[in-house]
Amino acid sequence: MKKISFLGLNLIDATPKAIINYFTNRIESKNKCFVITLNSIMLFHYFIDRKFKKIVKQADLIIVDGFGISFIAKWFGVSINSIPGIELLNKVFLMANRKQFSVFLLGSRWKIIEMAYKNLKNNFPNIKYNGRYYGYFNKTEEKYIIRKIKQLKPDILLIGMGSVKQEKWIYKNFDDLNAYLIIGVGGSFDIISGHKKRAPLWMRKCHLEWLYRSITSPRRFINLFKISLLLIIIILLKFRKSIS
Repeated sequence: MKKISFLGLNLIDATPKAIINYFTNRIESKNKCFVITLNSIMLFHYFIDRKFKKIVKQADLIIVDGFGISFIAKWFGVSINSIPGIELLNKVFLMANRKQFSVFLLGSRWKIIEMAYKNLKNNFPNIKYNGRYYGYFNKTEEKYIIRKIKQLKPDILLIGMGSVKQEKWIYKNFDDLNAYLIIGVGGSFDIISGHKKRAPLWMRKCHLEWLYRSITSPRRFINLFKISLLLIIIILLKFRKSIS
């Protein structure tokens, strides 16, 4: 694996196989790792949210999630591999199943996390599922969750609270989270549970999965606005670079 410096970030440029091998080594060597799968919405927040910018810069691994950032990088003459977060997550489950790693699931609503857990048990029976909890918890529940993770010491901790929010939560509680591989997975539990579907294959091939998510979920229309603002930021950066 190699790191490519772009927009002040060290992004990982590697094949999915190399990334999974890296994850395996970190877990087996008991070397804690905070992974961010960076998408376009998160890149927008990186520019406007000073606290989030600090968090992203301090992650152990930043993997490019999807086509948007790869496209922007190419516009600046930088070539970097990307992988959709849900596809990377599936490879993580395959790895955990093969190695019989333990996994803790945290996020979404109770119904969704239970359905996701049931589907994962059916598809990846060798994983040791040592805990799960929904993502809309209060302060008292939060203390219980952190204490539980401390006791269980899962090899892999997957947190689906929505991008930016989940990374801030991981950063705030990182020292108390006794897990070796910690990844924010956004809305992946919705897909794993069957509650939501991925974009049709033709849209994925055309790199339009982000558009499908925005159309099928009205609450995501704000993301189209954020992407528009991100494009303005990128155009200004490109213009500044061209005249410097």
